[in-house]
Amino acid sequence: MASILIKLRTEYFTEYSMKKYSKVKIYHGGLKKRWYVYFSFQNPKTGRLKRVTPFYGEAHKYKTKSNRMFVLAVYKYKITELL
Repeated sequence: MASILIKLRTEYFTEYSMKKYSKVKIYHGGLKKRWYVYFSFQNPKTGRLKRVTPFYGEAHKYKTKSNRMFVLAVYKYKITELL
């Protein structure tokens, strides 16, 4: 009986525990605004998620939406790999 309770507790904590970081997202406004990739990371002291400085890269050099989305998708993929 005790082993069932232990399994249920560990399953609960692994399922509902707070993640160390949020999903990496792309901010895309108008073409005249700066586009960037952003995410939040867990502060070890407070345990709350804090927004990390956005990564701009060179997406602002591209003038079309499709080109900017392509570049930012690559940035998003690489940052996700590093996390």
